[in-house]
Amino acid sequence: MGKGFKHGESGGSGDGSLSFTVEAYPSEVELNTATPDENTIGIVTTNPITSWVFSAVVPENPVEGDVWFTVGGSSFAEFNALDENTIMVYPISAKQYVGGAWVDVTAKSYLGGEWIGWTTYLYNNGDNTNTTGGWVSNNGSGTWCTAGTLTDSGNELVLSGTTTSNTSGVNVKAHPVKTFDLTDIKTIGCYVTELELPTRGTAMSSAAIALDITPASNPNWSMNWGAVHKEIKTTGYHEIDVSNITGEYYVCLHAYFSMTTVAAGYSINAKVNEVYMK
Repeated sequence: MGKGFKHGESGGSGDGSLSFTVEAYPSEVELNTATPDENTIGIVTTNPITSWVFSAVVPENPVEGDVWFTVGGSSFAEFNALDENTIMVYPISAKQYVGGAWVDVTAKSYLGGEWIGWTTYLYNNGDNTNTTGGWVSNNGSGTWCTAGTLTDSGNELVLSGTTTSNTSGVNVKAHPVKTFDLTDIKTIGCYVTELELPTRGTAMSSAAIALDITPASNPNWSMNWGAVHKEIKTTGYHEIDVSNITGEYYVCLHAYFSMTTVAAGYSINAKVNEVYMK
């Protein structure tokens, strides 16, 4: 099937040397109400599981029904895959090969008598439209600023804009169509691949891209920051702590800057290829 830690049995792992099993559930309700053995990995799918693999790279030569568990260096559902000795596995997300394409599926681990959710990607080198409903912009521009644009390049979200002779800043806010219940979410993060900020002395101190959340009742609650907010001025991974937040929120990216006077030709350009919750 490809590179990585793999298994060819459908359903459970069927291997006494492994400490876990992989089980399919037709709905998230049925998964959440199940009480399986410790270290069961539950997948929400109505498609038969042909085989599964834990891998950091795309599996080679997949067949219909294969499940790919993506892995990284950390996870809220980390586990030892062996009954004896140790192979630590850090699952991040799950995909199933259906109709010739890898499709995101919900996966959780049954640990300590409860289901633990894995990372949920809202964007991962491409839009996860099944989860997000798509990404939209919400600019809230005024007479002082240029309304920036949101573009999906296919593997990056691009937030950008340039001032005109009549504006003194740029503003663009983007979020998924869908809101998310953050009650059980601890962290929201993003990966900024490229960030170009304008420079014009101290007046540009506000230039940044921000990661924030705003209430479901009003995605334009604040054009500068939401209930939890982090200004980002460098590329790489950035996260915000939402462990004290409950209820429905929009997860937002926000690129902006302002100057003390109007001036044309000042731009901001931010590219993000991952947005996730865990």
